[in-house]
Amino acid sequence: MTGRILISPESTSQTTTVRGRTMTLTGPALDVAMILALLGVGALSFGPAFGGMRGYLTAGVGVAVGGAVAAVARWRGWGVLSTAGAVLIAYLALGGPLTIPEATIPGVVPTPTTLSQLGLLLARAWRDLLTVGIPADGFPGPAVVPLITGLVCGALAIGSAIRGRRGRAALAASALL
Repeated sequence: MTGRILISPESTSQTTTVRGRTMTLTGPALDVAMILALLGVGALSFGPAFGGMRGYLTAGVGVAVGGAVAAVARWRGWGVLSTAGAVLIAYLALGGPLTIPEATIPGVVPTPTTLSQLGLLLARAWRDLLTVGIPADGFPGPAVVPLITGLVCGALAIGSAIRGRRGRAALAASALL
């Protein structure tokens, strides 16, 4: 796949030519593409802390699902509380399989024990990640940090970019990740 990217200084659009077809990204689409690139860089920072794929995977899934929640929230016209509730549900659904699979039924279905551990890890995982040795892959708790950070920052940044306003909020959420 080859292509050219032309950026015109007098407009805020980006034109890409791929296999003879020209596509133009403007406004919110361009903002979302750039914010996704920034979030991707932030997600990459978790790899070395976990010694490889676990950090990349949990942060990447968090960003992708957080961004999807923001897109659905915009499409459905949800408010802040509904969107936050959807992010929390995503955390509880994904947290078991991605961070503590040993506490789930066949590594996928969360149990009441899984949900209670995920609740405790929201408060403890931050401290655990700072105090365990690197790589933190051998410890179940710290893996919650890239997941919840990716979910929240992805939802905030993509939500801001989709709405086409508060560009600083999108950049701040990306920088936080």
